[in-house]
Amino acid sequence: MQALLAKKYFWMILLGLCYSIGGALQAQDQRLLQEADALFLNKQYSQALEKYKSLHEQSQKVSPSMLLKMAYICEQQQNYVSALYYLHTYYHLSPDDKALAKIQEMAAEYKLEGYRQSDWEFLQVFLHRHHFLFSLLLIALYVLVLMVVIRRNQYRRRVPWYYTSLLMSLLILLITLNNLIPPPRKAIITQENACLMSAPSAGADLLQMLRRGYRVEVAGEQDIWLETRWNGKTAFVRKSQVLLID
Repeated sequence: MQALLAKKYFWMILLGLCYSIGGALQAQDQRLLQEADALFLNKQYSQALEKYKSLHEQSQKVSPSMLLKMAYICEQQQNYVSALYYLHTYYHLSPDDKALAKIQEMAAEYKLEGYRQSDWEFLQVFLHRHHFLFSLLLIALYVLVLMVVIRRNQYRRRVPWYYTSLLMSLLILLITLNNLIPPPRKAIITQENACLMSAPSAGADLLQMLRRGYRVEVAGEQDIWLETRWNGKTAFVRKSQVLLID
């Protein structure tokens, strides 16, 4: 009973935070979104999910609140794979601790592997999400310090060494930020006993069978295969057996 209440409180908090964050949907999609939201509020979850799915497939941009509603519906329907997929998609759009904690909670509940996330991965997602904002901030600071240096030179005043150091540091940070490696792509196994192969071929050696819901790190693509990293090794799985998280 307590676990059920905890789940409800989690979704209430996240949905409440995201109701005001609506994504930039095209005008022709707005009516469909309103219909889906009305169905969701009336607890007609299956019908609402179909409309949300249609929007998700057709639109280039989706709102975080819509993704959370889809994840909520899928969890209510005991479809934990789709719930995890929509939570991951939400997390990439709007990374926060609550969504990450929910993903970890569901992975533990269903005894799923591949969901450990390091602090570095969290930082990668955060910086990737707010890349433009941080770049603007660094550029603004760089220009401000540069103007101070130029003004001191105009008045033939000595420029302290730390101004030069600060300019160099800001420039290095800006270059590093713009060349930051994006967070590794992930994929969720959608079929029970999916085969991890040693090479992109049905005749390759079978390395391991993965359960539905396991998460793998994607390293590349080869035709119908995804190249993945699993337990520190390179392995291949069919694209038809996964949901790729973009």
